[in-house]
Amino acid sequence: MFAYAIFQALPAQREDERLARIAPYYWLASIANSTWIFLWHYQVFTLTIVAMGTLLLSLIAIYQVAKRSTGIESRGFRWAVLVPFSIYLGWISVATIANVSQLLFFLEWDMWGLSAELWTGIMLVVATGLGMAMLERERDIAFVLVLIWAFVGIAVAHADVMLVATSAWVVSGVLGLGVLVAAVIRV
Repeated sequence: MFAYAIFQALPAQREDERLARIAPYYWLASIANSTWIFLWHYQVFTLTIVAMGTLLLSLIAIYQVAKRSTGIESRGFRWAVLVPFSIYLGWISVATIANVSQLLFFLEWDMWGLSAELWTGIMLVVATGLGMAMLERERDIAFVLVLIWAFVGIAVAHADVMLVATSAWVVSGVLGLGVLVAAVIRV
């Protein structure tokens, strides 16, 4: 986000309509992110979903503006706008799934009678589906690399829980293969 902050403030970018359209969503995302941190810190988990949802929707709007805008895509725009927001959207997508799971745990939801380990595996598959959709539709490797990073972190953190660790490693591999295919197709 530091790269974006500098890039959009440069005099050469003052007339870029894409950046002007991104600005209100960026402010909303920033406010939602700050609000989420505050709510999470004070364990107001039910309202964290509102803040996280606002953040996620703001980032989706930014992503759409950045990816769909007409105009010449400079190398600077790619590396200071597209890639950072792809990474941010990837991270918040994972965080949204984790936030919803945390809220459901807090509310003592019974997970339809499934074990926490199986529920985690299901959420990993859901996130993998999202990653594969982003590869198929957008060819967004940066987004998917965030998911792989998060899944590897889950696998390492839960190495003692075979179902969770194995699931996380498998979906990391699936997404890794998807990234390789997308990279080859792009070339």
